[in-house]
Amino acid sequence: MKILRKFILQLNQLLLFVEEQGIIPFTDLDIKKMKGDWEGFYRLRIGKMRIIFTVNIDSGEIEIYTIGMRGDVYK
Repeated sequence: MKILRKFILQLNQLLLFVEEQGIIPFTDLDIKKMKGDWEGFYRLRIGKMRIIFTVNIDSGEIEIYTIGMRGDVYK
């Protein structure tokens, strides 16, 4: 249950930054721009879990592609 609360809190923070300020909060949350086959995606790290997502800054929307354990989400 603890990890679920962290997910919800950090996703809410991300959504607020994108909607209100039109930015991706790389320094406030552990977010990295992905490379290679994952070009155009971002990953949010929460412990050993990862959320892979895309962002449309113009519309303020976040689309979650997948959520899973570190080793599994990139396959």
